[in-house]
Formats: sequence, C-alpha cells, structure tokens
Amino acid sequence: MPLAKSWSKAFNCALIFTFLMTAQAFAQEYVLEQNDKISVHFWQEPSLNIETTIDTEGKIVVPVAGRITAAGLTVSQLEQKIIQEINIYNRNVTQALVKVIEYGSKKIFVTGAVLLPGPLSFAKMPNVWEAILQAGGPLETARLDNVTILRGGENHGQRIPVNLTNYFDDLTKLPELRPNDNVYVPSAVGNAQGGVDGAGMSGVSL
Repeated sequence: MPLAKSWSKAFNCALIFTFLMTAQAFAQEYVLEQNDKISVHFWQEPSLNIETTIDTEGKIVVPVAGRITAAGLTVSQLEQKIIQEINIYNRNVTQALVKVIEYGSKKIFVTGAVLLPGPLSFAKMPNVWEAILQAGGPLETARLDNVTILRGGENHGQRIPVNLTNYFDDLTKLPELRPNDNVYVPSAVGNAQGGVDGAGMSGVSL
C-alpha cells in the first residue's frame, strides 16, 4: 500500500474512534424524545428486559412499573426513575441499563462509496464528515470533492454539492444536515456501493 494511502487510512481510523467515543459520552446526557427507540435491561431480572419506542405522549411501558414518562429525561435520569418505580413493587431490582437503539427524530442516510452505507441515527445531528465516518468511513475510491446532500423532509429533493476537501481546515463551515437527509459519496471507479445510479440517488427512500 502506498505511504500516502496508509497514512490516510490511519487518519480515518483515528477520526472514527474519536467520533465514536465522543458520541458515546454525549449519549449518556442525551435528552430523550418521542419516537426514540430504547432498550431497558435488568441484570438482576432479565425477564423484565424490553425494547420499546417512546410514544407520542412521551411515555413507555415498563414491566412491573407500568407507564412511565421518558421524554424530557436523560438516559441516566430515566434509569433512576425506572428503578424508583420498580422498587415500589420489587426491591430486589436495584439497577437498570437504558440504551438508545435509534434516535427517532434524527435519522439520516449515507450512501455511495462508504464502508457501511445505509440509514443512521444520532443523538445530535452530525456534520457531513462525521456522518461519513459513522458509516464506516470513505472507501479508497471515494470522491470527497464531489459529495452531495439530498434534502429530505420539507425540502425534499433539494441537492447541495459539497467539496469536503475545502472544509477539512474548518469543519464547522460545512452545510448543516437535517433529519432524513441523504449524504451521497460518489466513487471514482464505476458505481459506488449502495445501488445508486449515475445521478447518485435514485432508489433512496427518504
């Protein structure tokens, strides 16, 4: 492997590790919202373990404890609240582990020449480069000078070209991402992974 490519790969791996560690720390203080999908695990009573989605009223149903308000609480606050409610009926359960499986209101898509193309969800909306890193990072054939943001939501279909190489000195100037956006990374060699056409986005459901 040429030295330049070796350094590039090492740099990408370091950035991915840093981003994942930062995201993990942020997730603990993330304020839960409606439509977030979470898991609740009780190592002392695994029969109570659940996966559930916070409903439109901001609540979840926990075995034994019943209906509990989750939206507006951090992950650690919800853990404490679940234990408080369960302890009324079962004092043997003293620990609960809450994890966010999917951030329902902050989903985007990364397609094209990345290692793991597909939908992703975040506690905090990332910038374009962070989204690409979360998708496993760019392939060696990726055209980072020709990335495209395809807007979802209210601005569905709007395309924003992004030359990432112009932003590496200051990533804060990158165009912001919004829920249901698609970040497409083209390949310098034929069609990239993800099954898109030459236009780069056909078949992507937003």
